[in-house]
Amino acid sequence: IPTASLTFAVFGGGGSGATATVSVGPSTGTYPSVVAYFQQRRFFANTTNRPNTFWGSQPGAYSNFDKTIPITDSDALEGTPWAQQINGIQWMIPMPGGIVMLTGSGAWQVNGGSAGAPITPINQNAQAQAYNGVSPDVQPLTINFDILFVQHEGSIVRDLAYSFETNIYSGTDITVFSNHLFDSYTIKRWDWSEERDKLVWVCRSDGAALSLTYLKERGITAWSRHDTNGIFESVACISEPPVNAPYFIVKRYINGYWAYYVERMDNRTWNDIEDAWCVDCALSYPAQSPAAVLTISSATGDASVTEYLVIDGGTGYTFPTGTVVDGGSTGSGATVQLTTSGGVITAATAAHVGADYTGPVSVTVVDPDGGTGAVITGVVTNYVTVSASASVFTSANVGDIIRAGGGVLEVVEYVTATRVIANVISPITATFPNDPNNMPLPVQSGAWTIATPTDTVSGLDHLEGMEVNGLADGGVIGVTTVVNGSITLPGEASKIVVGLPYTVQMQTLFLEAPQGSIQGNRQTPMDVVVRVQSSRAPEVGANQPDQAVQPNFATVPWADMTQIQTRSPNVTPGLPDPLYTGDFFTNISANWDNNAQIALQQRYPVPLNVLSFYPNLKVGQ
Repeated sequence: IPTASLTFAVFGGGGSGATATVSVGPSTGTYPSVVAYFQQRRFFANTTNRPNTFWGSQPGAYSNFDKTIPITDSDALEGTPWAQQINGIQWMIPMPGGIVMLTGSGAWQVNGGSAGAPITPINQNAQAQAYNGVSPDVQPLTINFDILFVQHEGSIVRDLAYSFETNIYSGTDITVFSNHLFDSYTIKRWDWSEERDKLVWVCRSDGAALSLTYLKERGITAWSRHDTNGIFESVACISEPPVNAPYFIVKRYINGYWAYYVERMDNRTWNDIEDAWCVDCALSYPAQSPAAVLTISSATGDASVTEYLVIDGGTGYTFPTGTVVDGGSTGSGATVQLTTSGGVITAATAAHVGADYTGPVSVTVVDPDGGTGAVITGVVTNYVTVSASASVFTSANVGDIIRAGGGVLEVVEYVTATRVIANVISPITATFPNDPNNMPLPVQSGAWTIATPTDTVSGLDHLEGMEVNGLADGGVIGVTTVVNGSITLPGEASKIVVGLPYTVQMQTLFLEAPQGSIQGNRQTPMDVVVRVQSSRAPEVGANQPDQAVQPNFATVPWADMTQIQTRSPNVTPGLPDPLYTGDFFTNISANWDNNAQIALQQRYPVPLNVLSFYPNLKVGQ
C-alpha cells in the first residue's frame, strides 16, 4: 500500500454513517526465499513470517496470484501442510509424482491427491517422505529421477530416490564409505557434470575439491579428492557440447598476493599426447585456424630421400659412386651424386629422391681407384601437397607446423596462396574408410591449425614467480619458474601448454585373496600388471603413506617407486612417446609387511587412466 490512508466511495442513493476496516497485513518479512515451477505454476515458499508456507500462481500466468469467490481450480493456491515443527521450506524440486519440498528436518511430496494429479486450491495432498533435513546453502541436484542433497549439517550426501516398497522417497548415505573425506569438513558448493564422466564436482570447506562418480544404474558411487596450489571456492557446470564443462573459482597466492581465477576443466578428449592438458591454471600457445578446407595429397607422404649427411668423408677417393641402401628394404629409386676434394668426399646430393623408404638409409661407396672410410646417411622426408580452398598461405609460413586430420606437417615450400609443400612428421589418421590408397579426408574449416614454432612462451603474468610445467609438442617441458611473465623451452615447439603441476596418486585398500582372508598375514607384492587407457606409463610401488590419514591431509612424499619404462624402438627419434592402451607389467620393490597395498603415481603432466590392475602377491604366515 503506497499511502497511509484510503478513501472509500459509496454509490447509491441515501444512507450515511457507513464504516470499513482494511487489513493490509505485515509490511516486512513477506518476501519468499524459494522458487520453483511445476504444472504451469510458479511456486514461492518460505517467507520470514511464514517459513512453512508455499504459494502457487494461476496456471500459465506466473505473475498472477489472484483468487476468486467462489474458488476455482485455476485460481492461485496456498498451502501449509506440516505443523509439527517450523523448519522452513529450503528447496522445491519438481518430480513425476509431485513437487518434492525439502525442509530442515525432512522431505514432503505435494500433489493433487495421487501421483501426477494437478495441485489446485482445494486438492492438495502433502505426504511425508524421508526425515533427513537438507542444507539451506547447497542446492540439491536432480540426476535422472533421483535427488542428491547435502544434509542439514553439511557433511553427508544423500541420494533421495522413490522406493516402490515403501511408496515414498527415501535416501541413502553415499558418503559412508568415504567419511574420511568429510570428517570435520562441510560442502560449500557443488554441481553435476553428466558428460563426459558422470561426475559431481564439490568444493569443500577447507578449499579442497572432491569428485563423485555417480552412475546409479551400474551401482557406482566413488569419491576422489583433488588438490591444487590454491583454494577451490566455487564450481558451476555449463553445457558446452560435447561436455558439461566445470568452471571453478580458485583462490591462489601468486607473487605475494591473493588472486581469484576463473578456471575451466579441460574436456579430456585427447586423441594423442599433444592434446593432453594435465596442469592447473594453464594457458596454451595460440594457433591460427584459417577459414579454408584443406586437401592433402597423401596421409604419409612419399618417403623419399631428399638430403644426405656426410658423417665421414674418408680418404683416397677419385671417382666414387654411391648406392642408396634402405634398412627397411622397402624403398627404391633414390640415387646420389658425390663430390670429392683431395680424395675426401665433401658433399652428397640427391639426384633422384625415390619413394617408400622406411630407413635407416645409408650410402655404400665404391671407387675403382680405391678409397675407404666414407660414412654417409640419407634423410627420409615425407613430402605432400597441401591445397586450401581459400588464399590462406604466405611465404612466411615456411617452417610453420600444420595439424590436420590427426597428423602433423611442417611447411617446407610456399607455392601459391592456396598451395604449399609440407613434410609429414606424424601420419594423418583421418582417411577414407576401406581406401586401399589410404587417402586423407578433406579437413574442414576450423578443424585444422597452423602455428609458428617458438622456444619462448610469454603471457604467463598470472603465474609470475611460480614453478610451472607442461607439454611442448607432447614432450614434458620440465619444472621451470616464470620470470617477467615468460619461460624458455628446451627447444622450439608449436603446440604448448603451461601451468601449475600436480602429482596424481592412487593406492588400493589392503589386498585380499579370493580363497580366504589374508588380513594380518605377512605378505609382499612381487609384481603387478596395470591396465590403462590412453595413458603414459606411471610409477608403481607398494605400501606408501596414506595421505588420507595424515593430519590435515599433509603430503608425505612417496619413495621406492618404480617408473615403468615403455620407450619403443618404433617411435621416431625426436617424437614423444604416444598414448598407450593396454597392459603395463613391472616388478615391485617391497618389504614384507602385515598387509599389502599397491600404489600408482604420475608426477609428470601426462594422462593416466587406470582401468584395473592385477598384483602377484606372496603370502606368508
